[in-house]
Amino acid sequence: MTVYERRAKESGISVRISAKASRDLEVSPRDLVIVIANLFENAIHATEKNKGQKKQIDISIKGNAQRLLIKVENPCKNNLTFDETHYGVGIRSVIAAANRYEGMYDFDAEDGIFSAKINLNLA
Repeated sequence: MTVYERRAKESGISVRISAKASRDLEVSPRDLVIVIANLFENAIHATEKNKGQKKQIDISIKGNAQRLLIKVENPCKNNLTFDETHYGVGIRSVIAAANRYEGMYDFDAEDGIFSAKINLNLA
């Protein structure tokens, strides 16, 4: 169990992780940790703040020789708005990692669910 899984559990948050990727992906372990740890930590913070909603974080990781897709979803307030001027150090680090791989990122909130999607190009 990771530090983040333990912290989520202590806060009454269930975590579902689905990971299907080759072990020999051409991605820096440092970049992988930057992306996953920052998104996971942000998801915990947001989920802890949402009272009365289902407390669950879903993490999906899929990868092959060409790309690595990481998606993290968590509850958020229904009227959530955000823009790049309000990104913190963690999200800026995630964006920098995506850019190192000429990848893409998308942050979206709809129907009370925040979704962070990161696509790293590996080929």
